Amino acid sequence: MVQHLKTLGIAVVGGTLFHLIGLPLAWLVGPLTAVALAVHFGVKLATWPTSLYKAGLLLLGYALGANFVPDLFQALLLHLPAMFISTLTLVFFCVLIALGLSKLTGEELASLMIGSMPGGLSQMLVLGDELETDLNIVTLMQVIRILCVVFLMPWLAIGLAQHTSSALSLDVAETVHRAGAENGYMLVLFLLVSWCSGWLAAKVKLPTPYLVGPIISTIVLITCGLTAPSLPSPLFMLSQVLLGARLGLQVDIKRIMSLKRVALFAFLSTLCLIVISFGLAFLIQNIYQVSLLSAFLGTAPGGMVEMAITASEVKADVLLVTGYQMFRIFFLLLIVPPVIKWSFKHWTKGKSSSVNQEQAM
Repeated sequence: MVQHLKTLGIAVVGGTLFHLIGLPLAWLVGPLTAVALAVHFGVKLATWPTSLYKAGLLLLGYALGANFVPDLFQALLLHLPAMFISTLTLVFFCVLIALGLSKLTGEELASLMIGSMPGGLSQMLVLGDELETDLNIVTLMQVIRILCVVFLMPWLAIGLAQHTSSALSLDVAETVHRAGAENGYMLVLFLLVSWCSGWLAAKVKLPTPYLVGPIISTIVLITCGLTAPSLPSPLFMLSQVLLGARLGLQVDIKRIMSLKRVALFAFLSTLCLIVISFGLAFLIQNIYQVSLLSAFLGTAPGGMVEMAITASEVKADVLLVTGYQMFRIFFLLLIVPPVIKWSFKHWTKGKSSSVNQEQAM
C-alpha cells in the first residue's frame, strides 16, 4: 500500500510539473515520465494494481464517449465513405512505414505498427499494452508524433485558415454546452453503466475492454436520449494519472535512449503522414465542398482532443473535425487489434512451418 502511494505521489508530482510548464497531455505524459525516471534512478516501486488501471481506463472511456452528440452522427452520415477511406489510407501507410522501420532498425514489427498509428496518445499506449508490445518504442513514437502535430498543425492550420461557420456547427456547439451541465446523480449512473459495460466487454474479449466498453455504453445512452454530464476535470486528470503511473512502470529509460534511429524515423514518418493527410483533405474538399482547413484537421494524424482544440482556435468546423477523428479512434480500437493479432498469428505459423520444411529437407 505504501509503495502504491509512493508511486501515485511521484505520478502526481510529474503531472503537476508538466502542467505548470504547459506541456501537452501533461497529466498523462508527466506521470509516465516521472515514474519511469524514478525507476531509472533506482527508486523501488511496486507493480501498479490492475484495479486502478481499469479505473483509469473506465474514466477515460466515459470522457471520450460523453463527447458524442446525436447531431454529430446524423450530420456526418454522408461523410462515412470518406472517413473509412481516409482512415484506411492512413493505416495502410502506417503499416508500410512500420514494415520499413522494422527492416531498417530490426525492432519488433507490432511495436512499430502501434507506435506509428495516428490515434490518441493514451489510446495507443493502452492498445500497445493490451497487445503486449514494447511500450518503450510505442511511447517514443507516439510522443514524437503528438509533439510534431501539436507544434506543427496549429501553424499549418493558421496558414490555411478560412473563416467558415454553419448553422449545424452552432447547433452542435450548443448541444455540447448543454451536455456539459454537471449532474451528480446522472454521472454516477453513467459511471456504473460504464463499469458494467467494461466488465461485459472483457467477458466477450473485446480489445481494451475497460476503455471500449464505457465508450460504447455512453454513446448508446446518449442516443437513447439521456444527457451525459461532463466528467469533472479532477476525475479526468486522475484517469490520466492512473494510466500514466502504470505505463511509466513499464517504460525503460535506457531502452528509449538506445532508440535514436527509431526517433529520427518516427519524426520523418509523422511528416509523411501530415503530407498524406493534406492530400486526403484536398480530395474531401472537392468531393464534399467543405473547407480545406476543416478537412485537413479532420484527417491529420493527431488525437481528437488536440485537433478539436486547434479547430476551435482557427474557426474551422469542429463538428467535421471531431467526426473524422472519432471515427479513426474507433477504427483503431475495434478493428486494428484483432487484425494485427490475426496477421501475426498466421505470419508466425507460416514462418514456423517454412522453417520445419527447411529442416526436413
